[in-house]
This record gives sequence, structure tokens and C-alpha cells, in this order.
Amino acid sequence: MPDLSCLPKSSRIILKRQFEHIFSWGNRIEGNSIRIQFCSPYSGHPKVAFVAPRRIGNAVKRNLAKRRLREIYRLAQGGAMTPSDMVIIAKAPLITAPFISAQDQFVELIARLQKKNRPNDQISRHHGN
Repeated sequence: MPDLSCLPKSSRIILKRQFEHIFSWGNRIEGNSIRIQFCSPYSGHPKVAFVAPRRIGNAVKRNLAKRRLREIYRLAQGGAMTPSDMVIIAKAPLITAPFISAQDQFVELIARLQKKNRPNDQISRHHGN
């Protein structure tokens, strides 16, 4: 029986050209311990990748950071959050931050991302223009 908590391969960014597309054409939004690089989907439906750069530390620390990012994403209901391809990048404070604060920060970043992705006509209606 397949593991239902696992992100399906069709929802993951795995190709170099997909990463290049997001980093070349996308925008980013940052918090203290998480950075999200995002853009419109490269191929139809939204995909995600989790990255922990070497400056975070050794392989054990990087794997911990990626596990935390995946769990935070899973608890936030993943792809239902935004219609964008996302590369979620761990920053050094993620390793030592309490899980709940990292989770709250991720939810805040997603809210900011959704606000950025709103069409201009919806934004102008909310501001009374």
C-alpha cells in the first residue's frame, strides 16, 4: 500500500529546467527561517521542492531542515494553498527554531504569497478604488 503522507512525484519539482524557471522568472518571499521562491506553474499544475543549502550545516542538519519543511508543508495542506510552483528553502534558524514558530512563519509567508498573487481588480476593490 502506498504511503499517503508522501508527496507524489507528479507534485515535486525535480528537473533542473523547472528550478531554473522558478529562479529566473519567479519572485521570492522571506521570513527569518524560511524563504519561498515562487512563480506560475511550469507545467499545468503547481509543484513544490524543499531545499536546504550547504551553509546550514552538515548532511544531518540539512536533512533535519528538509524534514521540517516537508512536515510544515504537509500540515498546511500543501498544494491547496497557492496555485504557484514553489521552492521552499530552509535558512539556518530553522534548525533551532521551535517547530510551532516555524510553522506559523510558513503560514504567514503563504498568506503574503497569496496576497501578492491576487489579481489587481480584487486588490483595488478591497482598497475602495
